[in-house]
Amino acid sequence: RRRDDPATADTGVGPPPVVDAGAHEFQAPCTGDANGDQMIGLADIAAVIQFWGTQVTPAGIGPDVDGSGMVGLGDIAIVIQHWAEVCL
Repeated sequence: RRRDDPATADTGVGPPPVVDAGAHEFQAPCTGDANGDQMIGLADIAAVIQFWGTQVTPAGIGPDVDGSGMVGLGDIAIVIQHWAEVCL
């Protein structure tokens, strides 16, 4: 595929933009994955609770799975909505 992901650094051969290496380079976000393990479950609920009420900059990083900029109820709701999904 000839599609550049601007968030991924061009590290291949040739002038930029370098064609992305598909699944080996670009991983789609795993909705509800608050702890980054590519699985949605109890560890994600724990991550949201651990950072509850924390402001996240930029929004949508780590336990701020709803992208609101603040870890809270919306993040728990998304984790529950995607419970038991695996994003490998």
